[in-house]
Amino acid sequence: MTNTTTENTNQLEALHARCDAQEQEIAELKKQVNLLLEQLRLARHRQFGKSSERTTDNQIRLHLITRLMKSCE
Repeated sequence: MTNTTTENTNQLEALHARCDAQEQEIAELKKQVNLLLEQLRLARHRQFGKSSERTTDNQIRLHLITRLMKSCE
């Protein structure tokens, strides 16, 4: 009986250790997912945010020159 109790205790301790390791791994993976989501959000903001829609001074000048040339034709 003592042998069985010892084996059960050992198995239980092993399961607890495995559970702890898995919980730690899950926490680390969640951190990685959050980091990747933040990087994705920033990349989308750089690509599609307001700053990507700004016109430069050269674009405005080109547009004005083009309009001026068309009006002179």
